[in-house]
Amino acid sequence: MFAKNSTMLEAEKAKHKFGVVPLLLIYTVIFLISQFVCYPLRGKLGDYANYLPALFELLMVFAFCHFSEGRTLQSIGFQKAGWLKSYLLGFVLGFAIISVAVLTAVLTGAASLSMSKNTSVPALLLCLLIFVIQGMSEEVAVRGGLMVSLTNRMPVLGAVLLSAVMFALRHALNPGLTFIAVLNIGLYGLFAALWLLRKDSLWGIGALHSAWNFTQGHIYGSEVSGVGTSASILRMDSLQSKALLNGGVFGPEGGLIVTVIMVIGIILLLFSLRKKAGEKI
Repeated sequence: MFAKNSTMLEAEKAKHKFGVVPLLLIYTVIFLISQFVCYPLRGKLGDYANYLPALFELLMVFAFCHFSEGRTLQSIGFQKAGWLKSYLLGFVLGFAIISVAVLTAVLTGAASLSMSKNTSVPALLLCLLIFVIQGMSEEVAVRGGLMVSLTNRMPVLGAVLLSAVMFALRHALNPGLTFIAVLNIGLYGLFAALWLLRKDSLWGIGALHSAWNFTQGHIYGSEVSGVGTSASILRMDSLQSKALLNGGVFGPEGGLIVTVIMVIGIILLLFSLRKKAGEKI
């Protein structure tokens, strides 16, 4: 069930294969450098500068994979066949997951929705572009880069689990972090890793990640992993007394509704992987 896909097999052709510990250290350093280098710009550019580190990290990961490891774009998960269909499917699914979480919170009385007072179309389009970059950047770094390289040094299941842990650690200092938020980030990391393993492409999960964040922050106007947003179509007001459901100040992804959705998604992917491998369910 956890056999290597063509993306991972392509990564086996890398000219230089780093060990597990060096890979973890290299990707951690890349992440930290991207955060600190861009930090001075945040005060000058406001909210829009919050995602500059994503672009910087994306470029550094591409450079490391190409120049240090000798890997191709295909080994990162950028397959040419059916890329647009995969991307659109992922984007729709990301929008749907957050919409289900938000609407469930509203229907259970854990949150309310109203029209936003800041619906600037240019600002929304710019934020969409930012999240397209930011979502894909994290998937390239944690899944296409780190996880795939790890499969050269350890079993696929170990790489899947370790990448999920590393993804959760990236959010360790986010505002409003709770146990449920950490759990959900880890579950998403597992879901995303299994998606890449099953779909053999980074396009879909990169789009899902982008849509997930954009929908939270700029469709429904909630926090994104504890970070507030400005322009949005709607405004989600969460009852703090029901933060366990709605995620509180961390945003919908910090609530039990998303926990349930992620568990269901992981189970479906595991069944799909087992079916693909020809094992009895």
